[in-house]
Amino acid sequence: MSRDNGFPIADIDVGILRDVKMRRLRQHLPAEDVPAAMLLYLAILLSSWEEGARLSVEEADSPVDATPERIAALKAAKLIDDGGRIPEHAWTSWFMPAWGRRQKKRKAADVTNASRWGSVSPGDSLSDTGSDSASESPSVPTAPAVPPGPSNPSAPSNPSAPAAYSGGRGRDRDGRSRGSRDGSDLADWNDVIATDHPTAFSGATR
Repeated sequence: MSRDNGFPIADIDVGILRDVKMRRLRQHLPAEDVPAAMLLYLAILLSSWEEGARLSVEEADSPVDATPERIAALKAAKLIDDGGRIPEHAWTSWFMPAWGRRQKKRKAADVTNASRWGSVSPGDSLSDTGSDSASESPSVPTAPAVPPGPSNPSAPSNPSAPAAYSGGRGRDRDGRSRGSRDGSDLADWNDVIATDHPTAFSGATR
């Protein structure tokens, strides 16, 4: 098992120090060495819960030395097996139920997240959900192109007759005949416009 299968909190019987196997240690050790042997056993047990696997007495993180006498006493009291580990039946009866409960919680959390977020985790961006429209800018109609101005501002190619010449007078200021307005005398009209409105197409301001 990997460390991901371990637990930060172990399921331990609060009466473990009164267990009959713990009391047997007094039969195999001097009274002053019994507390150290108990602490060594707890170190093996807690290290195994943290790792998520049965660790040996040599692998456990213990604050006391694992002397040969203490190890022999733990084995004699059936607190550890011949390999220096928590006996498999004791480990299975305590650790595996806790591991199974955690697995059920993880699966329930996965189902809840799947129903809430679908197949996408909360940290994923909108673009990963297939909603590309959320990241696209709305289409903006393009402004119509402005037609280019006349190549010769002083003589527009198709000027409209100014309102002042909508009718009435038959000649301009120079005495020339304006002619007809059917387009045959277009050049004369250009001269009239340029003469009567000298700044109309020059870009100058009044």
